[in-house]
Amino acid sequence: MKSLIGVFVIVVALVAAACSSGGETAESGAQVDNASSPVADYLGVDITSESPSEALVAEEDRQSRIAECMSDAGFDYIPFVPSTVGFIGPQDSLSEIEFASTYGFGITTQWFSQTDLGIEDDLVGYDDSLFGGDPFGADPNVAIVEALPASDRAEYEASLFGEGTETESVAASGLPGGCQGEVYSESFNTSVAVAQAFGADLVALEEQALNDPSVIEFGEEVASCVAENGLAYSATENLNQRWEPKLYEVEGLVGYPTDDYTAEEFDALGEDGQLEVLQAPLDIPDEARKKLAALQAEEIELAMIVHECGGSPSAFQKVFRRVATELEKQYIEDNKVRLDEFKQGN
Repeated sequence: MKSLIGVFVIVVALVAAACSSGGETAESGAQVDNASSPVADYLGVDITSESPSEALVAEEDRQSRIAECMSDAGFDYIPFVPSTVGFIGPQDSLSEIEFASTYGFGITTQWFSQTDLGIEDDLVGYDDSLFGGDPFGADPNVAIVEALPASDRAEYEASLFGEGTETESVAASGLPGGCQGEVYSESFNTSVAVAQAFGADLVALEEQALNDPSVIEFGEEVASCVAENGLAYSATENLNQRWEPKLYEVEGLVGYPTDDYTAEEFDALGEDGQLEVLQAPLDIPDEARKKLAALQAEEIELAMIVHECGGSPSAFQKVFRRVATELEKQYIEDNKVRLDEFKQGN
């Protein structure tokens, strides 16, 4: 048993994704605070993204409530927050222009870890601290469960997760059962219900806003400015598709720790042995480094020009949210009976 809270973290992420109106744009990988949604406000649901510090405080509160619930059931549970919760990445700590000048759009510069790349070639990678080791590895509740008599373990896990395994409980209800389910349901049930009842409509409204003439005009003006600087760009382009094929070529030159094992040999290593292999450094030859350096320079150059041409994430959000807000207000007028019925039932 590696952790007692692995699956619920995935659930929380899925709920957030389902209910968020999206904080990133094609213009940059930097995070932009979501503006308030009229539909969410009308329903009394917060679907904006949490800052890392807000996420940490919220999770600490939920863990404390889980501990209280488990105590009432007669079991010890120590509040535990994985290291990935509240993690502050560059998109959270840098301004838009700082992010663009260092990470571009966050594509080629976030493909390899900084540890694997080193610092001698000025190549940029992602921060290993988010992924280093096992974020659940320090969960003190694993030891609590392992110290219990075998006959009590099932009762403990049923109190924490509900009947069946944690995975089965999540698959059946969308959230864990037991104390975890009780606490997380209080936090997320309404948001999940909003996503289920109105998610398709909100996605359609977002598409409508993206195709609004003012939003299209904004993108065309930025693209025209970028073209004047000798580069090709479209505000609707999926920039991952521009660089990913070239990144796969770079990957083909890289030596991975698993290359020395057949599938059967790797399986035979067991979980701890596999983790040790996977954490070994990559072998990135000079040819791969040169290709990656060229891709990163290309990406950062384009990101900086897009920013200078007025295509920053916040500039896009200002135009987009103005249109989306009006569309949502009209949606409320057209669907008031349905929305009111939802509010009464939730």
